[in-house]
Amino acid sequence: KPLAFFPCSPRGRHSHRVMHEPGAGAGSKSRLAACAKSWKEAQLSPSIIGHHVNDELSQKIIVRIDDAELRPVDIRICEGDTTVADLICLEFLFPGAPAVDEARFGDAVAEAVEAHLAAQRMAEFRSRLKNHKEASTLRRRGGNTAAEEVEGGDEKEESWRAYLRKPAAETSLKVRGVSDIGTRMRRVLACQLLVDVSTAEELGRISYPHLFEREGSAGDGEDTSRWDACFYSFAAFLLVLFLLWAGLLLKAVSKKWAVQNKS
Repeated sequence: KPLAFFPCSPRGRHSHRVMHEPGAGAGSKSRLAACAKSWKEAQLSPSIIGHHVNDELSQKIIVRIDDAELRPVDIRICEGDTTVADLICLEFLFPGAPAVDEARFGDAVAEAVEAHLAAQRMAEFRSRLKNHKEASTLRRRGGNTAAEEVEGGDEKEESWRAYLRKPAAETSLKVRGVSDIGTRMRRVLACQLLVDVSTAEELGRISYPHLFEREGSAGDGEDTSRWDACFYSFAAFLLVLFLLWAGLLLKAVSKKWAVQNKS
C-alpha cells in the first residue's frame, strides 16, 4: 500500500458546501463518541496515508469525474472539530489526482459514497431475504426437522420482522471542503465530508474492519457460533484421542523397560 507524508488539509481553503438529504436522528451521543473514537484509533499517525487501510476501500468507493476514475487510498477523521452536531467529519485522500474542478470533485466523492451505501443496503436486504426464505422452509418442514432447527428458523423470522419494522435509514452527507494538500511534484486531493454515524460506521467497516463491527447480523453470528462449536468439539476430540494414544504408548514403553530390566 502506498505510504506518503502530507500535512492535513486546511479547512476553509478551496472549499465548497453541498448539503445532501438530511438525516433525522443520527444516533445517540454515546454512539457518536464511540464511532469517533474508533476512527481516531484507526490512525497510527495523522500524517500517514494508506497505512493499514483495508483493500476493500478502493474496491467499494470509486469516484468518476470526466474521463478519470479515482479511488481513495485512505479515509481518516478530520483534525480539529471531528464532530459537528450529529455528524462526523471524515477526510478522503486521493494521491495523484488530475487537475479537476474541486467543487465538482466534492460532489463526485459524495455520489460515490451514496452509491456504495445504496449497494450495501441492497446486499443486506438480499441477505435477510435469504434468511427469511430459509426460515419459512424450516417451518414448512417442521414435522421432519430437528427442534433446534425449527427454533433457529423462528429466530430468523423474528429478525426479518424486526428488519421490516425498522424505519428506512436516511443519509446525511455534506461536503465540507476540497483542497490540494500535495506538493509541486505530486497532487493529492483531500475531500472532507460530514456524514451521519451510520455512514461513518459503514465507511469504517470497509476501511478498518478490525475496529468496526457490523450491526444486525444475528443470523451470521448464529452460523459462526455453530461453526465455532463444531471446531472446538472436533479439537477436543483430537486432544482426547492424542492423550489416549500417548497413554498407551507410555504404557507399552514402560512394559518394555520392565522386561529389559528383569532380563
